[in-house]
Amino acid sequence: MIPTFDPGDVVVVRDTDADTLEAGDVITFQPVSDDPRLTTHRVSEVRYGVGGVSYVTQGDNNDAVDLEPITADQVRGEVWYVVPYVGHVSVWMAGGTLGWLVNVTAVGLLLYGAGFLVAGLVERRRRTEVTV
Repeated sequence: MIPTFDPGDVVVVRDTDADTLEAGDVITFQPVSDDPRLTTHRVSEVRYGVGGVSYVTQGDNNDAVDLEPITADQVRGEVWYVVPYVGHVSVWMAGGTLGWLVNVTAVGLLLYGAGFLVAGLVERRRRTEVTV
């Protein structure tokens, strides 16, 4: 979506009634069912047909429209606002040595918490046995 959005920007979408979409609206949609990947493109044309409404989309930096129009059930929301540069931090933290370090730290914290939970249960059981 360059020049509207940079690759490192995070777009925030809000639910929208797909029936209110018009040409020019920027939407996020799921191109393939059961695939978690999302695409954010601009609606270039709204088509009304026997099967219902479909939307022809196109990225701002693309020379041609997307190959397949999307349907209302593929629309996940309309772009509400953009947070610049946050995506760069996310990608940086997810990859390389830092990503590995974040994952190891997360697992360590989960194990630390689980240790406290087990210790508490053991202590509770010990106190119950002493009282009986």
